[in-house]
Amino acid sequence: NMMKQAGLTNPDGSPILPTSPEELLEQAAKFKAATGKPYFSWPTVNESASWFRHFTTLVAQQGADVFSADGKKIDVRSKEAVNALELIARLYHEGDVKTGSDYGAANQAFINGEAGMVVVGTWVIDDFIAQSEKPDSPLAKGYTVVPFPSIYGKKAVYADGHSWVLLKGGARDDKTHKAALALLRHLWDNDFEWSRTGHLPARREVAESATYKELPFRKNIAEITSTAYSVPSAVAHQRAVEVAVGEEVGNMCLSNKPLADVQTSMEQRVAKLVAGGTTAGAAK
Repeated sequence: NMMKQAGLTNPDGSPILPTSPEELLEQAAKFKAATGKPYFSWPTVNESASWFRHFTTLVAQQGADVFSADGKKIDVRSKEAVNALELIARLYHEGDVKTGSDYGAANQAFINGEAGMVVVGTWVIDDFIAQSEKPDSPLAKGYTVVPFPSIYGKKAVYADGHSWVLLKGGARDDKTHKAALALLRHLWDNDFEWSRTGHLPARREVAESATYKELPFRKNIAEITSTAYSVPSAVAHQRAVEVAVGEEVGNMCLSNKPLADVQTSMEQRVAKLVAGGTTAGAAK
């Protein structure tokens, strides 16, 4: 609805998505001029994951990698990494991202019509559908879902998942072992049910099924199963590494930490983590 107000929709009502950094900045400025609101809402405080996801997504869209395949090095000085960091900082400092929001507030801002797009995981699709069905909602008859736009030409978006595992030697006895396997089998057999919130299925046959594709907006996001970028599994202490990188991207925006200092901090914190150590703040 707000994109239409800003003249950023196609004849069929779908949003016009930017295809370059220049178009993104132009659209964000046009949107703000027309609505008085920021183009984006995403968590900016008490949440490092969103900063990490945006950074890695934008690097991947340029055909580059943040991490080496063996998981032992991080490259934040490449042209692609610098492009991504500078674009994120510019969006934030030019007022194109709603400020001061944690995860819940960022989502609520979108629901309340305080921003044009919320950048968030697919798991909230059905929650937002429920909001869009309320006649007095800013989302009423004007809500859609798309993968993060391809800003640098290549379709790519950061994705990770949730995993259930049976640790080797983790079952006390045969009965417990069989019970654990039965639970894992139950989760596998009911993968479609878990995907009904908006999560992408773990099973290809579910993702490609007519039943799944008939769910709202699932055709829009199905491509993520082949365009997703994730951190190499070889990266040690992966969650702590993601937090460390995300915190530094956030520091660049929230406290104007110089880009060179951000790059150095990322390198030092990640090097310590992959070597088996910890860094202050990395376990928040």
